[in-house]
Amino acid sequence: MRLWIGTYPSQDGVVPAAEGVWRVDLLDDGTLVDRGRAAPLAQASFVALHPTLPVLYATQELEPQGAVAAFAIGDPDDSATALRPLATASAGGGFPCHLEPLGAELLVSCYGSGAPGSAVLGSVPLATDGTPAAAARVHAHDGATGPHADRQDASHVHSATLAPDGAHAWAADLGTDQLVRYRITDGGIEQDGVTMAMPAGSGPRHLVLLPEGVAIVACELDSTVAVVRLPGEGDAGEVLQVLPACATPAGDGPSQPAHLTLDGTGTRLHVGVRGQDVLATFAVARGTDGVTLAHLADTPCGQWPRHHAVLPGGTASADVVVVAAQGSHELVAIEIGADGSGRELSRLTLPVRPSCVVPV
Repeated sequence: MRLWIGTYPSQDGVVPAAEGVWRVDLLDDGTLVDRGRAAPLAQASFVALHPTLPVLYATQELEPQGAVAAFAIGDPDDSATALRPLATASAGGGFPCHLEPLGAELLVSCYGSGAPGSAVLGSVPLATDGTPAAAARVHAHDGATGPHADRQDASHVHSATLAPDGAHAWAADLGTDQLVRYRITDGGIEQDGVTMAMPAGSGPRHLVLLPEGVAIVACELDSTVAVVRLPGEGDAGEVLQVLPACATPAGDGPSQPAHLTLDGTGTRLHVGVRGQDVLATFAVARGTDGVTLAHLADTPCGQWPRHHAVLPGGTASADVVVVAAQGSHELVAIEIGADGSGRELSRLTLPVRPSCVVPV
């Protein structure tokens, strides 16, 4: 299986000549193989695929104005044609850190520095071939900032996620402790005035959305995972459950959940937790009381797990998850059993810091 890897420069501060989007293969026996750089690009921290076209997008996580680059996917085994540059567009703000391709539009979450207009949700219109057709439209968030002055001085948009109904997307704003709903229209996304207030100081970062109208949210600042019934028109929504992001005790440093994913069966949730440096697995139950989580196990997964991907083909008995361990320059392939227990399959050290994993 081919993996596209978003990266940061090496941890010692030296920008390697090969900074950019990386190519890695996962062999049938679980071995990770470095195939080298597919495209040069500074601060290519997040990558995502067009939902129907052979196009890959990558952020340039720069301040005060970041950008998004689009590449045509060619022969994955030919370094000269694996990714062919198409176009680059403004992200709309600073430090773009997450992408959600919708088909006709690309949502770009710009964490920003707190400067006016820097932390926004950008929406880049796409041509029929997937190429960015114009600079991003800018969508700013209102709302009171949170109690963590160092991280919640202003709006900080960290992700936007398409809802299962295909008619809405929800943005997670770490700075204002809000989930903000957008309506998807023929003319592009628009805020529709519906927001979900998360617990003060929680710092929502990433979320997964369920057909039941429920979101599961990784809250970075209070190191929790929250189950939320999302609001509708005239309905404030409700926080149903809040659990620690993992069971491993925190040390003297930070404890920060990052990315979270559901497996293919929708019964296991995986959360990367930085600081404890584990992949936490939860059982997802659906019953008369709605959706509930129960912690199963934590699996060591390398230093500072920023992002991970559950590979397609998982079963009720096991998932294969590849973790981008940014702090240790590693990709880690792990098999997670039905009981949440993990078995490491392989590790691969890269000359850059992996920050995003996208399987093909």
